[in-house]
Amino acid sequence: MDGNVLKKWELSTILTDASMNGGDRLSVSPDGKVLLMDVDCGSEHERKNWDGPQPAIEKFDVASEKAVRVTGKDDFVWEPFWLSNEEFLCILQKENENEPSLYRMPLTGKNPKLLAKHARTPSVSAP
Repeated sequence: MDGNVLKKWELSTILTDASMNGGDRLSVSPDGKVLLMDVDCGSEHERKNWDGPQPAIEKFDVASEKAVRVTGKDDFVWEPFWLSNEEFLCILQKENENEPSLYRMPLTGKNPKLLAKHARTPSVSAP
């Protein structure tokens, strides 16, 4: 990607029950075909010690122009960074925890692996 606008999408047409704000981020896959989107869920989700909408990760396929939620309906997940075309780093805060932690997660959203407790702001650099 060289910084030129290739295409634009209206968020309201690709996100069915979510929105994005100025603090949300996009992460481009290594092959440039998929975006991981940091989104705010539209449906109400009550959680003790949480103020604001539930954060989630959606995967947007550029070719099909379709977005699907990657993370579970009860997961609070944000700040995705690609590791490979199949995995990404993210911040996840479980229901009974007061602080978020750093996880490695497959695109299926299942079985995330804890990397560091009480960690924030992941980043990835290519070798």
